[in-house]
Amino acid sequence: MCDSNINPALKKGCTRHIKLQHILLTLITFTTFNTYAATTFNHQTCNNLLEGEANKVCHEALKGDTAAGYAMSRLFADPKNGPLVNLDYAYFWHIKLARLVLKENLTDSAYIDILYNTGVLYNDGLGTEKNLKKAFYWFSQAAEKGHALAMLQVALAYENGITVPKDIKQGLVWLNKAVDLQNPDAQIVMAQKYMLGKDIEENQTKAIELLNAAAENNSAKANFILGNFYLANASNAELTNLNKAINHFGNSCKLNFLLGCKRYYELDTQAKSSNNILNPEY
Repeated sequence: MCDSNINPALKKGCTRHIKLQHILLTLITFTTFNTYAATTFNHQTCNNLLEGEANKVCHEALKGDTAAGYAMSRLFADPKNGPLVNLDYAYFWHIKLARLVLKENLTDSAYIDILYNTGVLYNDGLGTEKNLKKAFYWFSQAAEKGHALAMLQVALAYENGITVPKDIKQGLVWLNKAVDLQNPDAQIVMAQKYMLGKDIEENQTKAIELLNAAAENNSAKANFILGNFYLANASNAELTNLNKAINHFGNSCKLNFLLGCKRYYELDTQAKSSNNILNPEY
């Protein structure tokens, strides 16, 4: 997806990516995507796989054009491209572009995403061998450049001592930075700490505030947690909390959280049943 604040060069790369989706019918038929990619992706590979504009972008990417490299990294990683998706090739282009991003000190958000995504590939062993140390390196690079999800990954690494010495204080520093950027996942993690009094002083009020902020950012998980919280504090004398629980479970359901749907329909049915008993129609 193209960022509205992206520089002209990168917009050109985004445009190329859009064009690539319309060129899929002109691609040369191939079966090599069912096997591991070669350790190198060269000009002959471009010729074997792509035709027309896509072929041209591929060659430009190999020559070091960052916008073209971005287009190629998206081409092989985006699920929307169906049979073209190949994580080995996606890794090749991500690591190549990630190194260029650092070398040329590129700061557009789409390029910072590449740093983060490279960390994900190493972290999950996608297209390359799993390597948590390298994953932390790329998460750190993205975090230093303001990527909120990368900040959360760095925070969790310090908190749990993953590839780095365990450092709760440093973990909280990075977690707070991600929270300040309104990242819903970070808000949930911090809320859980306040709720349990883990690493920081227990504060239920701050926990609920953070969960509400994450819920407003369309976090299905935050809505579900809030639903459970209000349900646990609901009673016949406190119907307000029950209604809040139903509302939050409903919101999580709208955001495709299936367990939230289950809770919502169970509570909604019970509420309607109770209402019919209290207010029978004759």
